[in-house]
Parts: sequence; structure tokens; C-alpha cells
Amino acid sequence: MPDREKVMRGLEFRLDCFALGCDAKCPYIKEPGCTRVLLQDALVLLKEQEPRVIPLSELLSYPEIWEFNTPPYLCIEEIDASRMWWRTWRDIRGSITCVSTMGYNNYGTEWRVWNLQPTEEQRKAVPWDA
Repeated sequence: MPDREKVMRGLEFRLDCFALGCDAKCPYIKEPGCTRVLLQDALVLLKEQEPRVIPLSELLSYPEIWEFNTPPYLCIEEIDASRMWWRTWRDIRGSITCVSTMGYNNYGTEWRVWNLQPTEEQRKAVPWDA
């Protein structure tokens, strides 16, 4: 498993590397094919991300209008339903601000959003807010 801090430092240096040339402080500079090794390590870390429930405070900190080319797709779970589904950020933002069952006041007790699709065991391991 790659060292997360090393990968993060390498990615920060790599941004400048393409524009300004290699920096001697980059943790990957001494490795042959440094960019390839860095990208492989970063990919391993991304693939190993664990699904987690996104706190309401974090959801509210996201921009109201998603400004990137691809919208984030997040997984919604309802407490009384045994199903989960994918929604776009625009739809989720609307659900947070509406007064229906899936509203701001019911987040964490009636419904919640995951960053990735959890397994059944992962879903059951994360308690709902009381």
C-alpha cells in the first residue's frame, strides 16, 4: 500500500513539474519513470477508498452549482427502504433544501448520502443518527 502522504506530496510537486521542471524535493524524483509510479500509487489509493456517509455539513459546503465537467453521483439511502440509488448533485442539493421527507431536518435520521456504494455489511455498521 502506497504511503498516502508521499503520494499527496508527489502530486503537489507534479503539478509544478510539468510547468517548471522537476523539483529535487519531490519524493518520486529518484524513481525511474517517476510520473508513472506516482500515478500507479495514486490509483491504488483511489481504488481503496472506503464508502462513507457524507456529513450534512460537508454536503452543504459543496458549491450549489457544480462547476466541473462531470457531476458527482452520490448514493442515497433511506432508512425505511432497503434500496439505494444514485443521484446527481443537483438532485441531492434540491433534496437537502426541500421540506419533504428528504429534507434538511431529516438528514441522517430518515435518509443519508454515501460517497460510494457500500456493501450491506458496511451499511449496517454505520448507525443512523438518533
